[in-house]
Amino acid sequence: MERADIYDAVGGLISIVWRWVSGLGLLASVYFDRPWGRGARIYQAIFALMVALNAIAGDRTVPVILAMAFAIVLLWEWPITKAALHWKAWAIGLATLAIIFFMKPFYLAYKRDLPFGRMLTGGSDPMAMVASWEAFGTHENIEGLIKSSTTYPWWNTVRDTLAQLLIQPSAFGFDSTGFNTVLQTQIFSQALYGLAGTFWGQAWAIGGIPVVIVFGLIYGGALVALHHASLKSKGMWFFFWIILGSVIGVYAHRNALENVLAQARQPFVGFVTIQVLVWVLLFGRFHTSVPAVPIVDRDYGK
Repeated sequence: MERADIYDAVGGLISIVWRWVSGLGLLASVYFDRPWGRGARIYQAIFALMVALNAIAGDRTVPVILAMAFAIVLLWEWPITKAALHWKAWAIGLATLAIIFFMKPFYLAYKRDLPFGRMLTGGSDPMAMVASWEAFGTHENIEGLIKSSTTYPWWNTVRDTLAQLLIQPSAFGFDSTGFNTVLQTQIFSQALYGLAGTFWGQAWAIGGIPVVIVFGLIYGGALVALHHASLKSKGMWFFFWIILGSVIGVYAHRNALENVLAQARQPFVGFVTIQVLVWVLLFGRFHTSVPAVPIVDRDYGK
């Protein structure tokens, strides 16, 4: 490995830690002392500023994942009927949609020094904003796969998925964009931008309905396993499992299987790096971890 590659790897690690330490810190501070609680205002302001700076720099991943994680931790232990109808759940949902709709146009407008309204609508009818929403684009990908009878080798999926268990798959010649490349070259070759893959479309291309069912079992099983892990975890591991579950829950709807794991690897690398740094700063010791029980009492429905 050349010196330039080492510098790039170190820079990437620093970027990952910077992005996810802010997200984990904000999530933990909100969980233990509610939003803008008296005992955590300074911490929440600092972490929120870090998340905002990352968002302005073009990172939508952490804000969207945090929104999903907030929905879980703020409504933790609530009965499902109360949680689904509570204003907090709806507010978080609206905030998530706002991030998805407005963050990228805001970033592009800032970067290109153009009016925000022009970037939002593309200079045309305001409905262009809705028509260009990623959810519709992902659905179009699935329709294109079905109409074109596109197939994708199952071995490519297995190989690239297992490769994502490496810290840096690209160093061994693997990547997570194989299925995306098929979409880009065989179905939507006219697109001048990168296309997101689709978890369900990939399953269909591998083997139709039976593989879609298998992928559904994998998806649901992963979320159930992470839920159980969060229930049994202690300390910061609780927030890590929540973040990881949010990543899988969100990105399964717009990324191929190997790309979902590539996205999940980032918070994992960031979290492990933070844990190692804490271990070093404490001279090889950890404080005794305790179950992540919030300091404030839950107000069930208030």
